[in-house]
Amino acid sequence: IPWDDQWNLILGWTADQKVIISLPRAETLPLSASYVLIDPTNGGQQTIQFSISDFMDGSLLYDAPYWESWHGVLMNPTLKWVVYPEQSKTNSDMYTYALWNIPSNKPMFSLEKIFSSSWFFIRASPMPSWSMDGEQFAFVGRRQDDSPGEYELFLVNINGDIKQMTKLSDIGYLWPSFHSWSLDNNHIAFFISPPQVGGIDDANVVIINTNTLDVTDLCLSINLQGAPPIWSPNGKQFLVVDRYEKDHQRVLLVDIEKSIVFPIAEDAEPIGWMTKP
Repeated sequence: IPWDDQWNLILGWTADQKVIISLPRAETLPLSASYVLIDPTNGGQQTIQFSISDFMDGSLLYDAPYWESWHGVLMNPTLKWVVYPEQSKTNSDMYTYALWNIPSNKPMFSLEKIFSSSWFFIRASPMPSWSMDGEQFAFVGRRQDDSPGEYELFLVNINGDIKQMTKLSDIGYLWPSFHSWSLDNNHIAFFISPPQVGGIDDANVVIINTNTLDVTDLCLSINLQGAPPIWSPNGKQFLVVDRYEKDHQRVLLVDIEKSIVFPIAEDAEPIGWMTKP
C-alpha cells in the first residue's frame, strides 16, 4: 500500500487489525480530528472524523500538540474512547489531557492530577498507549499534589482510576512516548535512559508486568529513534529499532520468554505484527 502524502502518522492499530493514521486537521471551527483506517489485507480505507467541544478555540490549539504529527488526540483500538488535550481548569496557560466518550459525545475525566504543563512545551507532550482491549492506557506523568514526584509510568482505566506503576525516576529518565502494551495486556515495554549512559538517545529496554508491577531491565541498550516496541500476538516477543549508526538502523526481535535478542532486518521500519487472516 503506497504512502499517501495526505497522511501524517501511524498512531496504532484497531482491535480488528486496521492501521490508524492521522490526517491533517482543518483550521476551521468547530475543531475536529480526522483519521483514515487502512485494512492491510485488501487495501481498504475508511475515513472517520469527530469533534470535541472541549478543544480550545484560538491559535494555541492549531499550533499544538503537533509532536510528530500526533495532534494530541489518540483513539483506543475499539474506537470508543479518545485521549485529547484539555485546557487546565485552574490555569489557562496550562494544559492537561482528558478522556472523551465518542459514542455519547461527552467528556469523562481529566488527567490533571498526574499531568499539567505549559502550552509552550506542548510539542514535547507525552503520548499515551492504549491496551488492545481498549479499557486502559499507560501514560508518563507526575503527581501534581502537595508532594509532586518525578515522571513515572501511570495506568489509567476508562473509569478514571489512576495507579502509579513505576518508581524509576531516581535511576533514569522514562521516555514519555515510546511505550506499548502486549496484546494479552500482561506487559508494557518501554525505554529508560540511566544517567550518563552513552549518547542523548541511548536507552535500555525495560518491561513491566501490569499485574504484579515487577520491572525487568532486559540489559539491551539501543539508540532510540524509531517507533515504540511492537508486540507479537502471543505477547512473548516484541520488535525494537536500533539506530546503530548514522543513516542505518536494524530491527531487533526480543523474546522475553527465552531471554534472547537477535536482528531480523536492516534499514527497515516495522509497522505492526499481524496474525494470518
